[in-house]
Amino acid sequence: MEEVKEPEILEPREEYQQEVEAGINIIRQKVDLEKTRKKLKAKKKLYSIFALLGIIGALLLMCVIYILLPGSNVRSVKIINNNYLSDEYIQELTGISTKSEYVLLFPSLKAFKASRSPLVNGVKIERGSNKTVIIDVDENPIMGYRYNNGMELVLGDGSIIRFDQKYIKGLTILPMFMNVGDDKVSQVAIAMSKLDFDTISRIAEVRDFSLSYDSNMVKFIMDEGYAVYSSIDGIPLLKNYIDIITTTTSPNKCIYLDYDHNNAIVRNCQEMEKMATGEQEPENNQTEENTENTQEGSQE
Repeated sequence: MEEVKEPEILEPREEYQQEVEAGINIIRQKVDLEKTRKKLKAKKKLYSIFALLGIIGALLLMCVIYILLPGSNVRSVKIINNNYLSDEYIQELTGISTKSEYVLLFPSLKAFKASRSPLVNGVKIERGSNKTVIIDVDENPIMGYRYNNGMELVLGDGSIIRFDQKYIKGLTILPMFMNVGDDKVSQVAIAMSKLDFDTISRIAEVRDFSLSYDSNMVKFIMDEGYAVYSSIDGIPLLKNYIDIITTTTSPNKCIYLDYDHNNAIVRNCQEMEKMATGEQEPENNQTEENTENTQEGSQE
């Protein structure tokens, strides 16, 4: 039986072995180069992040320094169209004063916050020139005040709130409601809201009043000494009050607003009070005064 010969292992040629080693070195160099490129790329990315963070940090620092400087504050606050409400209360509502940072006002947010007050229908806030802030107020006008287990303010929408001195510029501009029931107060206030500020500021008192034929009336005591009698529907005719008292030559100090005929009648005050008690009925021959072209009424 023939012997099986082991295969002969041939040693690689020297030239071939050198080529293999050279290829391996090239591959190693490429791998090392790729690793180096990745490291450089990672370092570059890290440097970019650090640089960006540095820029952002510097900007934030500048902003903080700017905000902390007194010159960054609001220079002045201008409040307009607030006939009844005090400037101090409007600033408190909006949170805006000369201590506020001009760049951090957020006007819309502050306006929304202020509009939640029952004394305000809406607020518009704008940045003006030279770091001025303009606050335009749409008031729920204050028609007067009354005492009912404490002092209360009567608003133009008929609502009633507790009085706080900080709300208003002063009581002297507000009428005082006397002996007028809750339901009637609201009706009178809504009717009075159709009058302008100048007319309302001339009313000293609002009193309950009734005639034999109309119990739903009020009596206004005016600063000039006149007394004005009107149904609730006729209250808007009081807008012509100044025209009435400046054109009449009657010595009488009582004015009856006739809603049905859109007229004003200057009358004897004693007669009006007698009509209230039912002692006297209204006379048909009373001289009427048109609310825009006032004429003389009855003589005392």
